[in-house]
Amino acid sequence: MLTSRFPFADLERFDGTSARMLEVPPFNPAEGAALLAGAGAGWLDAAERRDLSRGVDGHALALDAMARVAATQMATADLDALRAELAAAATTDERVAKVPAFYAGRLSAADRALVGIVSLFGRPVAAETVLALGAHEKLGSPMAGWAEAEMAAAVASRLGGLVSRHPDGALSAHPLVRDSFRPLVLSPNAVDLAAERVLADLPDGRVRSREEALRVVELVELLLDAGQWRSAADLHQRRTENGRVFLWLPAFVSGTERAEACRRQLGHRSLSLYLCSAGLFATTSGGVADAHRFLAASNHVSRPAESSMWSTWVTSGRASLSPMAWCVSSTSKAHWRVASSSRSGIAPCSHTCPWTPSPVPSPGRTAST
Repeated sequence: MLTSRFPFADLERFDGTSARMLEVPPFNPAEGAALLAGAGAGWLDAAERRDLSRGVDGHALALDAMARVAATQMATADLDALRAELAAAATTDERVAKVPAFYAGRLSAADRALVGIVSLFGRPVAAETVLALGAHEKLGSPMAGWAEAEMAAAVASRLGGLVSRHPDGALSAHPLVRDSFRPLVLSPNAVDLAAERVLADLPDGRVRSREEALRVVELVELLLDAGQWRSAADLHQRRTENGRVFLWLPAFVSGTERAEACRRQLGHRSLSLYLCSAGLFATTSGGVADAHRFLAASNHVSRPAESSMWSTWVTSGRASLSPMAWCVSSTSKAHWRVASSSRSGIAPCSHTCPWTPSPVPSPGRTAST
């Protein structure tokens, strides 16, 4: 069973046959009240619990985190403050984000650091890594003297709504929790220490497996959140050969806000390259809509002078000298793939040239884009 906040684009065509997709609705007020009662907030009367459930639109993670806070029988003033914050938020996402932030303010410094350190990592992180960073003097040693057993007990009790412990002892946090707790510990020192751990046993040079690539993407995301765009770009270039190793959609430029930040930090050319790359790689995973969106955005961002320069590089046979030219030389193939996908589907891609369309158009045939 797979769970996701978003549809699985590559599985949608199997829905109803070999795969079945179920959209799980939020809890209604009565169900949310029952969840709160079962998770430790039974001391609140049913009307108050229904009100809290409505306050987060029945979101399961928010309700679980809220129950952990309420289990301590917090003061009425604190409960009123939480209700006021939820009422002031405009959207479900904003309301849900309020709950972990509210929870963070009521944790000890050590517990808050534990969740924050786990939130630095996008994937499960080894317990010894959390303990090492938590005891490090560069981060103020908030978890000095902690042992793994003590950390496991904290996760099993007061931090259970925020951190998950896996069978091998590794720890992870939900993306919504990471969004709230990562900024609490994010600093150049924290990024440096996390990078040392992520890259510790990774061979030099470009990544050679999906596992290695995911670790690099994880670190790129962390660097971007820390505002270290140049370091993120350098890591992307060195470890992925400007993305050539990817056969899945990269996460370097994932939204309007991040795209604008990329433009400010790295300039138009870099933004256009990353958008173009995202469009090309989207074709390999069958993400036709994403491919069209990213390629169109790349064309919109690129300035006339740069477009002319790229064309010169490609037509003069110097494409291999420039990642920009490499990206542009592949775009026409990707455009053909996007245009033809509705007619013939997208075939599995070659590992040597992942964006080469299949079947190849017959001689003399032109494809509109």
